[in-house]
Amino acid sequence: MSEITINPQEQTTQSSWMPSLKTLAWGALALGTIAAVGAICYSTSFPEAEAGGMCTSSSYLKGLSESTVDLCSDSSPYNSMCIGNLGFTRSMMPQLNTSTLEMYLAEKAWVKELVDPSNLTPVQSEMSMPSIAGMIGSWMKGVWDPCQSPILSADGYVIDGHHRWAACALLDRPMTILNIQDTAQNVLSELANFNGVFSLALGQPNL
Repeated sequence: MSEITINPQEQTTQSSWMPSLKTLAWGALALGTIAAVGAICYSTSFPEAEAGGMCTSSSYLKGLSESTVDLCSDSSPYNSMCIGNLGFTRSMMPQLNTSTLEMYLAEKAWVKELVDPSNLTPVQSEMSMPSIAGMIGSWMKGVWDPCQSPILSADGYVIDGHHRWAACALLDRPMTILNIQDTAQNVLSELANFNGVFSLALGQPNL
């Protein structure tokens, strides 16, 4: 999903972000990933550290990408992140381009918020780990920040932007959401029949 331009006249709330108390599983994942990123950025083994403290290690990202194909699979070391999902496969989920999202938001009440990603639950039951690793790599290189590109949320669930959500959760960084003031089920039902919404299979890029 492309980043949209927020109309300054829209109702917008920038809540103060405070980290939540994560479960042991979430904490282990977040701390493990941060430790790995920290080791990459500050170890003398990786002298390519860039300005601003960001750097990249192809070996780390390759390992993260190859740890599993699907973040939510039984064999994935990260599958605790998917607990509580609503069982929607990637191909069942609504995908929105910028113009479609703007048209949908024009019909709904919503607020823009800064949140801890661990407070959100995915609707989707599968996520591409290579895609998530690629987003983390973009942030590490200072190319693009997935946590600044708003995702669509409703009722505490991720509606659109699952891979960005997972990347920010693994980095343990706050992220921006467009919070629809409705239930997740209502939003999903509306989007299923909304003009311009399309679908993608797991691993298929959103072009």
